Amino acid sequence: MKNVILLDFKYQHDGEDIFSKLTHLESKESSIQEMAFVKEDEGNLDILNQYQREGDSKVDTLTGGLIGALIGIFTGPFGWLFWGMIGLMVGAVWDNHKEKQYTSILEEMSQNIHEGQYCLIVVADESDLNVINQYVSQLEVVIRRYDYADIKHEIQEAKKFHQSLAHKAQALLLQRKNDSSSKS
Repeated sequence: MKNVILLDFKYQHDGEDIFSKLTHLESKESSIQEMAFVKEDEGNLDILNQYQREGDSKVDTLTGGLIGALIGIFTGPFGWLFWGMIGLMVGAVWDNHKEKQYTSILEEMSQNIHEGQYCLIVVADESDLNVINQYVSQLEVVIRRYDYADIKHEIQEAKKFHQSLAHKAQALLLQRKNDSSSKS
């Protein structure tokens, strides 16, 4: 199963050590596709180190953009638009299903990357979750796993939403410009 794993470290050296070890992971049960070691700093994710598995260019193309897309959604130029969308989605779901509480995976992930903390974001194929767990078992770390396909879907929806908002904003600005020109 392909997962996106968040490893939340209290200490930078622990994250750096695990990053280094996972780049050399050779296991039939777990394969690292890509990783980014980041620090959350006042709403930005600073990338301290990154890794992408060498190999088949098709695989690299399919997985290579996910971590970049995650970081862009969390802190990039349309991050605020995305979080506005999440608010709308949560509100709509709440209105339609008051008995259920919904949180998007991306919203949950962003809430789990804490100010001042170090985080390793890993895309991995895992048939045995214990392989990576054993690497970090002696450290002060929180491990969270998310289904790759679900995250990819949410990223695609966020991009569609961003494009829709950009088109609406452009049309509104053009209309205001035309209205302003006709008044002159």
